[in-house]
Amino acid sequence: MKTSGAILFAFLCLSPAVLPALPVEVGLTTSGGLCFTAGSYLDARAADLALQGATGATMGSSRTLLFPGISAGAFTEVGILPWLDLRAEIRASYLGASRLASTGAGAPLDAYSIGYYTIMVPILARAVFPAGPGRVAIGAGPLYALVVGGIQVSDAYPGITSTTNVPTSFTDGSMFGITADVGYDVTLGPGILGVAVHVDALLSPGTLTTSLASGSIMPLATTISVTYGLVFGGGR
Repeated sequence: MKTSGAILFAFLCLSPAVLPALPVEVGLTTSGGLCFTAGSYLDARAADLALQGATGATMGSSRTLLFPGISAGAFTEVGILPWLDLRAEIRASYLGASRLASTGAGAPLDAYSIGYYTIMVPILARAVFPAGPGRVAIGAGPLYALVVGGIQVSDAYPGITSTTNVPTSFTDGSMFGITADVGYDVTLGPGILGVAVHVDALLSPGTLTTSLASGSIMPLATTISVTYGLVFGGGR
């Protein structure tokens, strides 16, 4: 029963009678915004610096700083129902985290950060609703990301700045999570212009090990994206 169902599904997807009727949008996407990275690696660094910055009985402290996040890539979006699209993207992204450690007396001790490039592959189911001259789109789905080129670890003590690139394996650099967006699409020239707010949350952590600490990294990025694509097949 499962096999016959799979064959029927594949036949319908590949049928010439079905494919031309499906609108397919292919285009480019770029986004920018703010990134936050949690995880035990940064917590271990904060705990160590709290001890280093202790003033008498008062421990040092760290506060989180927002980190710029950017990405660019390509996407394909298929209208499978009048109100439902399926969208796949591939994006090159730069993410990271930054914290400022202070002594127990409140003096700056260390500005420490991590930054890394990732290849991100989100797949979203997007509900679409006509609104004004365009349409509103609300989407969500799974997300995979792979750290490429290692992780840059920086420490800026007063008068001293140290930067190290830490290689990561495929296993340590692989992360899984969820992605969601809310946006608006409108026809512009021969294609469709889209603007959306994106949230990417990687819940399965990567691993970072340095001489200072070892632990997980878990990015969360909120960005505004701009897309432009051309539609082939059925109309929108």
